[in-house]
Amino acid sequence: MTEKEIWDKAYNRIFELYGDMPDLRIVSRFYSEKQAFMQYEVGKYFYDLFRLRGEVKQADERMIVKNTVASCFVAYLLGATDENPLPAHYYCPKCKTVEWVDEKCVFDLRNRTCACGEKMNSDGFDIPFETYLPYAKKLKVADVTDESYLALSDATFSHYQKSLLYTTNICKQLEKATGVYMDSIDLNDLAVKHRLLTGEFENLAGVGGKQVIKQMVALTSPQTYNEFLKLIGLAHGTCTWRNNAEHLLTDGVCSLADIPATRDDIFMTICEAMRDCDFHDTGFAYDVANKARRGYYLEHGMDDYTNQTLSMLGLDDWFGGFIRKTHYMSTKALAVLELKYSIILNWYQVYYPREYQQIMADYNV
Repeated sequence: MTEKEIWDKAYNRIFELYGDMPDLRIVSRFYSEKQAFMQYEVGKYFYDLFRLRGEVKQADERMIVKNTVASCFVAYLLGATDENPLPAHYYCPKCKTVEWVDEKCVFDLRNRTCACGEKMNSDGFDIPFETYLPYAKKLKVADVTDESYLALSDATFSHYQKSLLYTTNICKQLEKATGVYMDSIDLNDLAVKHRLLTGEFENLAGVGGKQVIKQMVALTSPQTYNEFLKLIGLAHGTCTWRNNAEHLLTDGVCSLADIPATRDDIFMTICEAMRDCDFHDTGFAYDVANKARRGYYLEHGMDDYTNQTLSMLGLDDWFGGFIRKTHYMSTKALAVLELKYSIILNWYQVYYPREYQQIMADYNV
């Protein structure tokens, strides 16, 4: 398929999901990504990932692609990722009604029935596509043949994803032992949610550091999965929690909801402040987030213009101070993946404890 045909396929998928007259916010997100990404041929890359995922699934295996892919709506439309980066929302599979909600994470949404009587689906993690721009600019897409799938597969994995894949292997064994497929698990289960938000979990997916997150939970008492996402993001960053966010929270300078735990949070916070000032271009927010995620301000300091502009936008001094201390900031998409598989892992422990303990013992966990 050509790049144009792939983007047309993604566009048509919008109408399959959201009806003949989809919400403008949905269509606008698609066009924003098309304008930003089409020149880099990310469509071909996402479509090849979709094909590869299909082959992996047929072999009864699982593949977790590079975490930033989940920030792209077009990747979701093409089936390259299961995570929808749109803001959290309900949508009706029958009449296609869409309802946007204030929650930031779909896992915090409870069941809802549409006015037409149909049970509504819920989706969305509120992730900006700009997170993917640095990767799109570096992407070199060649024609993918069957023989080159292995190379593409290798290119999709990072250290974090390999750790997550280890978790999915455990979950696969749990599927076989219980007969319950992980795709059928209720990710809004209240017993599992209580377990995670109170720090009663024994294990988490990924390499965020469960003991560190337990300490974070004890200090912050998260009430939502969105807040738990922030803790995962902070745990993955470097110089984001210790001597930084931890002190801000302990000293009562700000709340967990205010903390920019990932590079996406930096971008979104600045964008919201700019919109409040009736300024809608995202270039400045992107530049600050991109520098913060790689520790530029820690190494070189923050220039007067950036510092004064953040203040002019109404952002408190602690916000700029937090950025100046960060060495590395992870992505929200990675936190989403780790939360998703942490929920699945803990669901099996809650409802199938015997099988869970046996399999974890087999894996020496």
